[in-house]
Amino acid sequence: AAHYTYKLPWIPQRKKGSTGVFMTQIPEDTEQLLTTYLMYARFKKENVAKSVQSELAELDKKVYVTYCSAFMYLSECYHQTLDEKDWTTAGEDELVEYSEFLCSVANDAKRIRKIFANLKIKMKLIKEEEDEKAAEVRSEDIHMMAIEAERRRKVESKINELMNVTYMAFNDLSMLALDHLSCIFLTFLFHDNDFFLEKSFASKWSQDLEALSDGRSDNLLMSQLMKELCKLLESKFEYLENTSFFNLCCIMANKIVVLYLTFLLEANKQTEAFVRQTGKELHQLRVDVAS
Repeated sequence: AAHYTYKLPWIPQRKKGSTGVFMTQIPEDTEQLLTTYLMYARFKKENVAKSVQSELAELDKKVYVTYCSAFMYLSECYHQTLDEKDWTTAGEDELVEYSEFLCSVANDAKRIRKIFANLKIKMKLIKEEEDEKAAEVRSEDIHMMAIEAERRRKVESKINELMNVTYMAFNDLSMLALDHLSCIFLTFLFHDNDFFLEKSFASKWSQDLEALSDGRSDNLLMSQLMKELCKLLESKFEYLENTSFFNLCCIMANKIVVLYLTFLLEANKQTEAFVRQTGKELHQLRVDVAS
């Protein structure tokens, strides 16, 4: 395990020793325990008397409610951990460790969503197998089978609904962790480019816009900011699963646009010429964000 100087809720690890995504074994350990629970809590239809087979659907519902509830409790524990701390108020070295922890939370949440996606596929295969067996029953059993099938359909609908709610809880968790992470990355960005926060920024930006209007586009402040952002994100690429990294880029792009509009409003207060000069830069910003 990696050595951490500052206090973290738990210590993340990396997928490949000292490289790869940050993660923990929490999802896999939880899945292993609950899969064992499913193995022993569910009854196979062929192993019980016909007189109680009609009740198996309700029993399955209770088993899967317990399964999903355990994961929902886990998501609440993750959420509580994220809510108990301001992840951006710290020194630079501490923020580095916080960012790695948040990466592990986002990646854990992504893998739990995959667990539920795979479980839904498995349940579908089991249902198809049971439907094939049902097609082979004697004609005198068809009526009872139809009643049981309708009961099971309603139960399966409830189970799928619960699984979707659990899936979305971990999707929300992942987005929350990535949102905190984006704030840390913006802190890094402006720490290295603090001229964006200086009072002279608006007048310098206005000069940039005049250059852009004249067809010159080298070393523009906003383009420079986007280049620095891309460089920062590229340096963290291996920290996150692909889906998590894509979502982080979307969050960062949205925040950069909001920051740009904030800068624009502030600068517009300082110079009347600003509005006339921003058209080409807005186009350049769209190009930068899209890239």
